[in-house]
Amino acid sequence: MKLLHTSDWHLGRSFYSRDLEEYQRAYLDHLLAVIEEEQVDALLVAGDVFDKINPSDISNDLYGGFMERAIELTDVILISGNHDGASRMRSYINLVRERLHLFTSATQVGQAVEIREKNMLKGLVYPIPYLSPYSDVVELSRWRDKEGTHLDEGVETVDADGNSLGEGLLPDTSEALFGAALRRIGRDLDQRGEVKVPIIAMAHDYFCKSDFADTLSAAGNLLPIRASVVDELEEYNQQGRLFDYLALGHLHSCGKVPAKTHIQYSGSPLPYRASEEKAKVSLLVEVEAGKPPSIREIPAPMPYHVKVIQDTVENLKSDKYQDYRDWWCEITILDSSSNDSRLQVQALFPHSLVRVGYSLDTVHLTMQNLSAASELSVTTDFLRPLLEHSEFKEEILKRIPALIDEVKGVNND
Repeated sequence: MKLLHTSDWHLGRSFYSRDLEEYQRAYLDHLLAVIEEEQVDALLVAGDVFDKINPSDISNDLYGGFMERAIELTDVILISGNHDGASRMRSYINLVRERLHLFTSATQVGQAVEIREKNMLKGLVYPIPYLSPYSDVVELSRWRDKEGTHLDEGVETVDADGNSLGEGLLPDTSEALFGAALRRIGRDLDQRGEVKVPIIAMAHDYFCKSDFADTLSAAGNLLPIRASVVDELEEYNQQGRLFDYLALGHLHSCGKVPAKTHIQYSGSPLPYRASEEKAKVSLLVEVEAGKPPSIREIPAPMPYHVKVIQDTVENLKSDKYQDYRDWWCEITILDSSSNDSRLQVQALFPHSLVRVGYSLDTVHLTMQNLSAASELSVTTDFLRPLLEHSEFKEEILKRIPALIDEVKGVNND
């Protein structure tokens, strides 16, 4: 079975106030070309289709237009991510056709999408939408098997104060919910008997090597899940078989989860931060039952390049960074707190965001310097680069003195 794995489109996102709609549209056109050329059996979209819970009309039209064309070529399986807003995604149910499979709810976990060709089963795909530890914990905790037995040993029957939780709830952690999702999938597999086709799963979460789970901080507000949790499927499923491939979304860099070669992030199609310097790709995955997947990176169109730069004014003005003048950079000037320096560097890097003295690696902006500066200069210096590409820049800057006086008046009252 041949799959195309993509995620984290973030339709509607901007880059330092620059509209990215034309670049996102170009990427979706590129995806359609790959689907047609490679004759893929299914397109897997692993969450964060939109950047905001309430996407714009332009983003909605971009999404809808792509899906209408994509389902003419292949099956499309899409899960909601933490940016999408599951309830909002469910409003697109009118778009669901025979070949568009939209998974946005914990109630759908454990249901398989059967990929078929001429009525022959080619593979099973188990989509797991982003599971919120707050809104989905009750649904996943209430599941029981066909004998009425609750298979989640971690269910709590009392809260921290000793109050009864009735039938009990799972711990409100991403890892506990994902484990519960795996057990639902295991139940479905057992009911199918022997499965001779590839088993695929999709999820939108932050997975890491087990050794590091307790030391890592959140990524995009999601806490890490130990990759070893996937082994629970092997323990629960009577076939003793893991997923042949787990397609992940959430992290913007393409890469495998450590120690789990069949668990892979596709990454975002465009750089959405200056730190995302790594080339962007989609993943063409060929899977056979019980065998390691064959994964090929398909380069995505790169309409702009990004870089994080921290250096002195002298170096920034030299030929050292000549090749980056047209890139979209995030530049921090290390040896100056002068706005004139920022303007000089900005002129050399017209597409970049330039900061003066805001690096945590330098002590040039000390508390003494900050306290000596006026409220107007601090506010203006902070806002000016952020408003660089706004048509209302000058109007906003002119209003700052009056706004500062208004805030002072409120505080005095």
